[in-house]
Amino acid sequence: MMTQTPDPYQIEQNDPDTSQHQARASSDQIRLGKLSMEISIALIKEDTLQGMLTDCTEALVRHLNAAFARIWILNEEDNILELQASSGIYTHLNGDHARVPVGALKIGLIASERQPHLTNEVIGDPRVGNQEWARREGMVAFAGYPLFIGERLIGVMALFARYPLYDAALQAMATIANGIALGIERKRIQEERSRLLIREQAERINAELTQERLSMAQSVGRIGTFEWDIQHNHILWTPELEALYGLPSGGFEGKYENWGQRVHPDDLQLAEENLSAAVAGGPPYNIEFRVLWPDTTEHWLHAKGEITSYDEQGRPLRMIGVNIDISERKKAELQLALMYQNLQDLNATLEAKVEQRTEVLHQLNTELQRSNQELQDFAYVASHDLQEPLRKIQAFGNLLEEEYGQDLGGGKAY
Repeated sequence: MMTQTPDPYQIEQNDPDTSQHQARASSDQIRLGKLSMEISIALIKEDTLQGMLTDCTEALVRHLNAAFARIWILNEEDNILELQASSGIYTHLNGDHARVPVGALKIGLIASERQPHLTNEVIGDPRVGNQEWARREGMVAFAGYPLFIGERLIGVMALFARYPLYDAALQAMATIANGIALGIERKRIQEERSRLLIREQAERINAELTQERLSMAQSVGRIGTFEWDIQHNHILWTPELEALYGLPSGGFEGKYENWGQRVHPDDLQLAEENLSAAVAGGPPYNIEFRVLWPDTTEHWLHAKGEITSYDEQGRPLRMIGVNIDISERKKAELQLALMYQNLQDLNATLEAKVEQRTEVLHQLNTELQRSNQELQDFAYVASHDLQEPLRKIQAFGNLLEEEYGQDLGGGKAY
């Protein structure tokens, strides 16, 4: 069994030095704040579902000093938990725990019982089946949480650690589990919405669509769609897309260059390169850029598009796509970045104060050692200086006794 090294992140409640205890508690709070901040950023940034969840597990490992962390998502059709992200000492997604039936093993039991499983005594825990592995790896703590949206099970989040998990960390994980569940659901809805919109637009070329229903969905979701006739350089924008560029209905002139005039100059080259690559047969059109409204205000859009038809020579004829307003998300990302920087500044200030206090204590200790040495030197000198007078007194006493001992009385004791 591995020797358990004291957790460098564990708060010692019985720390005799109150200032050090407070500094350590503040450090833990800052670390948990950074964890929540990184999770929030991961959940709102543009990424694949697995990429988003991997960012979350990496943050859990980094800030909670975990051995490894994992997230499973429920496949409702098969009632199976499928591993989507794994960070730490195990990063593979295709091992024995890649697909866990609900109700099986500790992960499946968390899902079926719909309750967290928390322990700081992995050795001896009946739900940790492979006790030999736990002893060999020095595992001490386990925390697993079901992921819910309302009453609906989404998945399971869990981690192992070689140190005990204290209450503040467990409470933070419970809150993070709720956020991750919401992030998974949002990502699913977002991907499904984009997929449906592109497919719906492609079908509209060949069949009549219910335009009123589509327009309502685009207006509510701040989404606009376009069709680009590449050969004739004609672009059709829906009124919802025109609104995302600050234009009234019918205000778009309908040409490629008219679109380019409304993209922010600093973003235009990258946007055009991404679009040209899609037209040339590369990856689908997929990019974020800023646009300038007629009132000169800046707004962020996320554009996606696919080539839907080609001529007999294989040249692209038409692209269907969407633009999504992401201005609020970009604003939130900026605010989160500022908050994260403030936390870093606070942490740096705290570390400087701790170093300053340590230096003061070191100086006081040096002064005390010097004072002790001076006292010892004085005691030695004083003792040495008194010895000579005492020897003379003793000699004089001996002389008196030899000369006048017979004439002297026996003395009187006091």
